[in-house]
Amino acid sequence: MNGTTDYPPEIQYIVDHYAQTIGSWFVGGVGDFVLQGAIVVMTAEYWARFKRDSRFLRAGVIVISIANVLKSIETAAILWHKLVEDFGDYDAAAGSTWYSIIEVLTAQIISASVQVFFSSRIWRLSIGFRIVLLPLALTILTALGGAVALTVSVYHAPRVNAQAAFQTMTVVQLSGNLASDAIITGLTSFYLFQSKTGVRRTDGLIYKLLRLTWLAALPPTICAILTLVAYLTLAPEGNSLFITFTFLAPKLYTISMLYTLNSRGTRLMNDTYVMSTHVVTGVDVSGEVYFTDRRGAHPMKTASGAVADADVLSGRMTATSTHDDEA
Repeated sequence: MNGTTDYPPEIQYIVDHYAQTIGSWFVGGVGDFVLQGAIVVMTAEYWARFKRDSRFLRAGVIVISIANVLKSIETAAILWHKLVEDFGDYDAAAGSTWYSIIEVLTAQIISASVQVFFSSRIWRLSIGFRIVLLPLALTILTALGGAVALTVSVYHAPRVNAQAAFQTMTVVQLSGNLASDAIITGLTSFYLFQSKTGVRRTDGLIYKLLRLTWLAALPPTICAILTLVAYLTLAPEGNSLFITFTFLAPKLYTISMLYTLNSRGTRLMNDTYVMSTHVVTGVDVSGEVYFTDRRGAHPMKTASGAVADADVLSGRMTATSTHDDEA
């Protein structure tokens, strides 16, 4: 499509490359709606199956789920503005409404909330050496700060021709997300590897948890990488492909969290076996134990009276003796 109207270069690029600009918003919006359907189903499954989780955890799941619904409403408003209300108005397409301006910030708030959820797992795993969480806290805050700074800057210059001025803030935000994902996955894997006991069935569970950790981390991490690469390589030319991944990121983070939570009810968590030493939290125990997410289960204690609380996932998996259950 070639326009004959005398447009500024940045708007002429939209006229000549509608698929690479407005099309990116459309594809991202469709992906947002599809993933939101998955989030609704997974949230309903969690709410029905894990009634005995702490009120704090259940409330957190609901808050993040509601935030995702509001995010999809925001996406619908953006698409309506660009594809319906101002369709064919290229000057309007080059500008931003208030709900377009805050899109990056709302996406980052949801992503950061999920990262905090995974950080809480590492907090429980890293007993005695929690200073390792400091770099993680810094990267999460860096990404959130980058999103805030970017939102303020776009508010003051909401035109596509100002995009070059936003590069530093955008790279800070995207790099912070990517670094946070890498640290979360790396630390979780490290502590799970450290929990290996040499007992075949114990180590089998550890390897299952490692696979679960990597499966949960893979989609949002790939999305973060693609967003950063697309922004650095294509955005300078005017291509808006990175916006597609920006729409998808908060949904993938939320699905990762719900997948982790809902996996607790599988056979992975219902394995009775002998743990001879060092449960994943670092407590030495011996004897036959059973992983359960039941709130009323009695935690097994070591000779020193320490509770063996195996919070390897986000939920309340407590190592309890099988004879206590039978009693």
